[in-house]
Amino acid sequence: MDENIGAIKNYGWEFQISGYPIMTKDWKWKLSFNATTYKNKITSLPAEEMWSGNKKWVKGGSLYDFYLVEWAGVNPENGNPMWYRYNTNGEKVTTEDYSSTTPDDKVKCGNSLPDWTGGLQSDLSFKDFTLSFLFSYSIGGKIYNGDKVSLMSQGPTGTGWSVDMLDRWTPENTDAEFPRVLAGFDYNHYGASSMDFSVQKASFLRLSALTLAYTFPTKVINALKLANLRVYATGSNHFLLN
Repeated sequence: MDENIGAIKNYGWEFQISGYPIMTKDWKWKLSFNATTYKNKITSLPAEEMWSGNKKWVKGGSLYDFYLVEWAGVNPENGNPMWYRYNTNGEKVTTEDYSSTTPDDKVKCGNSLPDWTGGLQSDLSFKDFTLSFLFSYSIGGKIYNGDKVSLMSQGPTGTGWSVDMLDRWTPENTDAEFPRVLAGFDYNHYGASSMDFSVQKASFLRLSALTLAYTFPTKVINALKLANLRVYATGSNHFLLN
């Protein structure tokens, strides 16, 4: 049975500005820009901490905070993967045995909420022609790239690998970014869900829409006995920068 077991506070700001930088007989240009910032804070929990997948909930934190075991790289001597953990004295040490890590070894490595999101819209008209575009953006925040993790795991025969795996440990490549390849499937060896390098920046700028339109003049519309006539070419998601 679902229950309300805690409390959160959501807060932020939203801004929008619109105007006409150009307004003449033949030219008209309308611009609109908006930006939103949003935060989330846990104000009450029934326990000191709670887990939801790779996110840890604590009072004062956020529902969207990532906590993962910290990746320590590859042992150059044998090619085994390494992670950081804390020993009984509270000292930070490395281990090649991922199963020896505990939730207490996980560290905060980002938040999935962006700092800012929004868009920029432009409508530029010259006589009966109009060129419109919409840019959308997101600044800050992190994502957990599960696809990348799966492409670094040694799965069944026929499973694809990321091109990053070309930089794996071999006796000739001891400074590799990724561990050596072992026979048999070992998910933790390459793609354990707690490798913090799988949390990546989520900022982007996207050209979401681009439209070129022509509106027929009134005399043509009247001759055809139409209320309006407009032809256009449009496209979406033309490019993405991240």
